[in-house]
This record gives sequence, C-alpha cells and structure tokens, in this order.
Amino acid sequence: HLGGRIYRHAGDSNWIEVGHFPEMEAVGGMVVYRGRLYVGSLYKPASFHRYEADGRWTPLTVPNGKRVEALGVYNSYLWATGYDEGHVYRFDGENWVDLGRVGDETNTQTYAFATYAGKLRVATWRSGKVFEWNDGTWDDLGQLGEELEVMGMLVHNGALYAGTLPTGQLYGWDGGKNWTMLKQLDTTPDVKYRRVWTMAQFRGKLFATTLPSGHVWSMQ
Repeated sequence: HLGGRIYRHAGDSNWIEVGHFPEMEAVGGMVVYRGRLYVGSLYKPASFHRYEADGRWTPLTVPNGKRVEALGVYNSYLWATGYDEGHVYRFDGENWVDLGRVGDETNTQTYAFATYAGKLRVATWRSGKVFEWNDGTWDDLGQLGEELEVMGMLVHNGALYAGTLPTGQLYGWDGGKNWTMLKQLDTTPDVKYRRVWTMAQFRGKLFATTLPSGHVWSMQ
C-alpha cells in the first residue's frame, strides 16, 4: 500500500487528507520552517514539497538530486540529512547549499539532528559517530561503543542522548568523544539489526522506540 499522503488531525479519531504525492512511496520527513510546512520523500525518486493550502503543494528542488531525510531548523536555516550520501544540506527557503561529507568516506548516510549547547549535531552511518557543526567544519564527537549507526537523538534534562544500530543501545554523551552506554533496549535474537530509532520526551520522561521488537521504553 503506497503512502505519500499527508493528514491533518481534526479532533478525536478524525483525520483529513491534505496532500497526496503519487510519486512518493512514503513521506520521509516533515518540518515547519518560517511558518511553512515542508515534507520530503523517503524512497526514490527524491522530492521535496511546501504546503500552500489543502490539496495544494509546491514542488521544490532537492540538493544535487539527492533525497533529504531528517529535517530540522537551526540558526535561521532548514537543515537536511542525506540518504544517498553522507552529506548535510542547508536550505534558505529558495536554494540548497551542500555542506559536504560528514567525516570520511566511511559515512554514506546522515540520519538525525540534535541541537545541544547551541551547537548542531548530526548522526551517521556507517562510522557510528556523532559530529558537531563548527563554522564550516564537522568535528568528530566520537563513536558510540562499537555501533555502526546513530539513529534517534534528543536533548533531555540538559543531557544529550542517542540510540544506535545494530545492537539497539541507548547512550548518553559525557563530553569530548566520550559516550556511556546506558542500556540495550532491543535484545531480539537472531536478527542482523536492532534499532533505537526515535525519541521523545513527555511528562518528565525520555521515551525511545525500538525495532524489530516494537517496544517503547521510558527513562526518568
């Protein structure tokens, strides 16, 4: 069942479809930037749209024909991670700027953003590292254990947390290049990859989702 549809919650269990992109198999990311809603595609072909009104979306360019995945806002720009190369891209409402590869050629994808202590951080595959943007360069903040990918990241109670693949672990950042593994959240046996993919905070707790076990965990 192909996706590529956007819905708006209309109260109770009611949802109104406000957009359908037939070329999209699935919507990859959504973000509000300068009061406008933007969405990107998860699978190829790469596409990026801006909401104008229900049923009316403006197609926009994508950087170098690449897919934009995680979307975020930092220092007056829209930022995007990349599924097709280990780069990060920056959008000013009209044009994209390619900010280059994050780390070395080991990294072929960038996966998540978090802003901590005024700095933008980005997660990577396949080095399993987090990098920090510093005036034109990406500084290495270290690998999380022996993990290959950093997926979800979130700031909670003044600390930065990150989830990983392939063993589905949760880490806290200690500064410098130091990370502490707090718990393995997914222990599904006989699988290649376990993920701690997304995070949220609610009522004073940090929540994390796992795959393939499909569990939600909380920490306080």
